[in-house]
Amino acid sequence: MLPSRSVLAAVTTAVALVISLAGPVTAASAAPHAVSAAEAAPPQATVFRTPLKAESYTVSSFYGGRCMPLPGASTFHLGVDLAAPEGRPIYAVAAGVVVATVDGTSSRAGYVKLRHRIGTVTYTSIYYHIWKSTTRVKVGQLVSAGQRISEVGASGGVTGSHLHLEIWKGEPGSAVSLDPVPFMKAHGVDLYGGATAIYASKPPATCTYYTTTAVNFRTGPSTAYSSIRTLPIGTSVVHVPGQSTAGFLPVKAGSTSGWISSSYLSPNKPVVPKPTPEPAGSAGGTAKPATSYKTTAALNLRASASLSGKVVLVIPRGASVGAVKANKGTWRKITYKKKTGWVSSAYLTTASSTAKPAAKPATTPATPVKKATTYKTTAALNLRKAASMSGTRVLVIPRGANVGAVKATQGVWRKVAYKGKTGWVHSAYLAKR
Repeated sequence: MLPSRSVLAAVTTAVALVISLAGPVTAASAAPHAVSAAEAAPPQATVFRTPLKAESYTVSSFYGGRCMPLPGASTFHLGVDLAAPEGRPIYAVAAGVVVATVDGTSSRAGYVKLRHRIGTVTYTSIYYHIWKSTTRVKVGQLVSAGQRISEVGASGGVTGSHLHLEIWKGEPGSAVSLDPVPFMKAHGVDLYGGATAIYASKPPATCTYYTTTAVNFRTGPSTAYSSIRTLPIGTSVVHVPGQSTAGFLPVKAGSTSGWISSSYLSPNKPVVPKPTPEPAGSAGGTAKPATSYKTTAALNLRASASLSGKVVLVIPRGASVGAVKANKGTWRKITYKKKTGWVSSAYLTTASSTAKPAAKPATTPATPVKKATTYKTTAALNLRKAASMSGTRVLVIPRGANVGAVKATQGVWRKVAYKGKTGWVHSAYLAKR
């Protein structure tokens, strides 16, 4: 079941907000940011040009069904991704009129939208992930084929800078999505032939995902449907690429079919925390103390193990919260200032011990130190200040760059250093050297 999508009302146009190489979102969530106006009649598109200069980009993602690259991403890619350095010029694929512009942010994909006519048929081309949408054009402006309209960026939830190009056929309100590659080739532009390399891959028949927390396995594609059962964190499920409804994916857990929100599924298996056993005392001996923890950021202490749980208080960064009293999925029960509640384990770390280790006997031979595994990037990759898509981008690490050993792990994120800068990158785009 492929998602059916239409583009746009005449004034508030449908847009695509991409999550890490992901496809568009609905008009309702993105249209308020669009700048659009009553449209002028688009000119005839008789000549077509490449959107990026030939031999200046690689193809990083195909059009069509795919496995989600990140939690919450689309399973049907409505465009083709052309990876290139930030700032590289973007050109109009054909003569047209600018009908909408949106500036990008770290969480919203910016874009420029052009309307064209071929004979009596209307087409729309959309150029995503730009930062500033009006540096070269403005709404209502007529542009020619090959005219520079913007620059490659990395806005929205992406792992690296690229142009996400979409082509739509039909009038606003009833348009259908087209694969840009055969469309452009039919008009004399070979997007694959103009690339220096094609790193995209065809999707498998099925994709395997893992639950990122304890999640409801439902009978239908919304929270209004009843729960079949609760799947624990790390449960594997199987999904057919391209199938989704309202952000829910139809999946199989074992032999049972049901629906799960894509926000709680990841292509990477999470590290399932093991409960801390209670230390056992012995006659005449001393019980081993339980592991103590501290916070790595200002952290909400909640009344229940859920983001909807009432906030009891905010624990400051670096505060000691003692030992974990209970585990529930990714949540930990702790006590702070005589208040007991739940916090996310993503923001806890083991408290450093101040006790000096006992000296080893002089006769104990030294244990060889195992060489740390080093990694390289498999695509142009954002180095972020925080382990999140909303983390500020420090710099873009080029494809194939050596980032050394992983310094820390937080969910699907890895802390690495590159050119003297330390930050977080997504593990899906790292490979052992």
